[in-house]
Amino acid sequence: MTIKELASFTGKTEKTVQRWVAKNNSKMTLSNDKITLVKGQETNLTINQVEAVLRAGSMSKDAVTILMNNAREKTTVLSTNNSVFNMQMFADMMAVSLATALKPIYDRLDTVENAKPKQLPLPVIPDIKPRALLRQLVGDYATSINISHRDAWNELYKQFYYRCNESIKTKAKNLNIIPLDYLENENKLLTACSIMKELIG
Repeated sequence: MTIKELASFTGKTEKTVQRWVAKNNSKMTLSNDKITLVKGQETNLTINQVEAVLRAGSMSKDAVTILMNNAREKTTVLSTNNSVFNMQMFADMMAVSLATALKPIYDRLDTVENAKPKQLPLPVIPDIKPRALLRQLVGDYATSINISHRDAWNELYKQFYYRCNESIKTKAKNLNIIPLDYLENENKLLTACSIMKELIG
């Protein structure tokens, strides 16, 4: 396998593979173990040299071991351009390398496909308090018949007197509080709300 073929296989540039060769050579103590690259000439690497270069590169060591063990088991050798090139080894290396590179992607896809969609909790909407509801109903009543809010409140107190025989304004005045506070203190807000709903129709 040439430097060019190894670069194509790993998806790197020839310069990157040449740097791996230089890195490998720096680890070699004997000069006859070093890989000699001649500028302008293709250097055919043996299986052992391919393994050494890959180990000096960025591939995982486990992937390199699997590739090289698989390559050494194959014996089909083809002659191309006057150089001996193991096509089966190259195909096996490609398959394992692709599988190694794509494994994280497949794992991520499996995680996404098998993950249960997160259900966002629905916001808790607080119930409207009787006091706020009564204010809203009085406002709606005033708007619906085009009168002032003051007149709408007075109509509520008048209707309350007719239906419940109780003068809210008088009792509130005697206690020196506002009528709305009197209704709340006496737990009569819901009764007042019912009266206003009937007035609105």
